[in-house]
Amino acid sequence: YMGITGRDLIEPLLGLGFQYVIYTYVAKEFNLSLLNSTETWAWVTAFLMYDLCYYWMHRLHHEVKVFWATHVVHHHGEEFNLSTAMRQTSTGFLWKWVFFLPMFLIGIPPTVFVTVAAINLIYQFWVHTEHIGRLGVLEYIFITPSNHRIHHAQNDDYLDANYGGVFIIWDRIFGTFIDEREDLKPIYGTVKPLKSFNPFWANIEVFYQMILDSYRTKRFRDKIRVWFSPPAWRPDDVAEKAADLVADGKIVGWHQGRDEFGPRALGNRSILANPQLANMKDKLNQKVKFREAFRPFAPSVLAEEANRYFEGKFPESPYMTINYKVLESANLPSITHQDRTARIQTVSEHQNPLYYRFLKALQKNTGMGVCINTSFNRKGEPIVHRPKDAVAAFYGSGMDALLIGNFMLHK
Repeated sequence: YMGITGRDLIEPLLGLGFQYVIYTYVAKEFNLSLLNSTETWAWVTAFLMYDLCYYWMHRLHHEVKVFWATHVVHHHGEEFNLSTAMRQTSTGFLWKWVFFLPMFLIGIPPTVFVTVAAINLIYQFWVHTEHIGRLGVLEYIFITPSNHRIHHAQNDDYLDANYGGVFIIWDRIFGTFIDEREDLKPIYGTVKPLKSFNPFWANIEVFYQMILDSYRTKRFRDKIRVWFSPPAWRPDDVAEKAADLVADGKIVGWHQGRDEFGPRALGNRSILANPQLANMKDKLNQKVKFREAFRPFAPSVLAEEANRYFEGKFPESPYMTINYKVLESANLPSITHQDRTARIQTVSEHQNPLYYRFLKALQKNTGMGVCINTSFNRKGEPIVHRPKDAVAAFYGSGMDALLIGNFMLHK
């Protein structure tokens, strides 16, 4: 049953534009007319069903890159307050409508749909705050500021969780619920920061990266996978190329993604080499870094493999600032200091997906997911910034290859 409160009000209620055209067509041509707005249970069903559809829409917008591209703007903010709720994408209309079509198929009247959608959206506004703590038993049923803070956090322990709009029960049912911990304060923003105040760039950044990756990768399946993969995934071409070269004893310049800030190169502006080769330390110091022969080098290692080669007080060392003991069984002469220690960097997939895949590819080639990682510069120079800086350092030193994005230079 549609009647005067349904079919005749579709246009003013659903608004103008792309979504209106789709919803109108489905409501007119495929409506099973199972519900009408005069029945109370129709409203209850619609409210619950809308939030369930919203849960899956929201979850897939975090798990599929082409969807993430339209949602990422909402997560760029590095503060968490009510203004975060107002930070909305300009491209969300492209896909979101798909997830709510089942409501029109079973006959949810448009008046009901618009009403429950508005209530759901208004409810979501107040949970964007740090000023409200835990709310007791309500935490088990509803989205609250506490569990929504986790949704906006970029901490490894909090990623990809708590997708509901009004109810947290969907996350508890489908295994995506993570509770806020007293010992771990949320860090807000995206794992890969936007680093821009340009709203246009904020809306197209991920689309731009997908277009570049799709163009550059050689495999046809990867050209398609770029769009439908998890957001962190990128083609393995560059990782595999670098791993093959390093395994073969070559010294590789690695210029990937955005600049890094801090005392160490951590996999975006690095010079990479094989630590299993006894002469690699001397070769790097003499022909690439142009510095004293005693200068040591530090390794990057797959986080899950670190305890196979190193022993230390901490399970992870993502910033290459802690010394670990090199185990006697580890044959890594070019990174082992005189006291059998090394200042290691543990690399996880969340931390740096592309560099992680390089180490995984190197592990396949050499049996060890460990690589020399030294800053991409020569003695007396800062770490390279732009591609032209990397090219100058490459041709002015003894490096064998340079990888900038998916492009490679050989000597």
